[in-house]
Amino acid sequence: MRRKVTFLKVAPATAATKDTRPVFATMPLRKNVPTPCNPEWKAATCPVCGQACWLQTGNAELVRQIYPNAKFVCSECAWTGKAAANQ
Repeated sequence: MRRKVTFLKVAPATAATKDTRPVFATMPLRKNVPTPCNPEWKAATCPVCGQACWLQTGNAELVRQIYPNAKFVCSECAWTGKAAANQ
């Protein structure tokens, strides 16, 4: 039996100092996950390298609430540092 997952509304953090470091969120590659088990996953493309990925829409909403300037990149670009070098 599958349960419906509900997401909480998160208030954006207010910091005393602005953090200017880039925030990268990873998307799983379609070559690693050919068929996702969750219907919320939508096909996407990495903006850095152009590989086919999956965007986890529920998680993406939460990340955008906390980090509005977050950039979603594939896991390879995030792990190898291509995303940070491409800033």
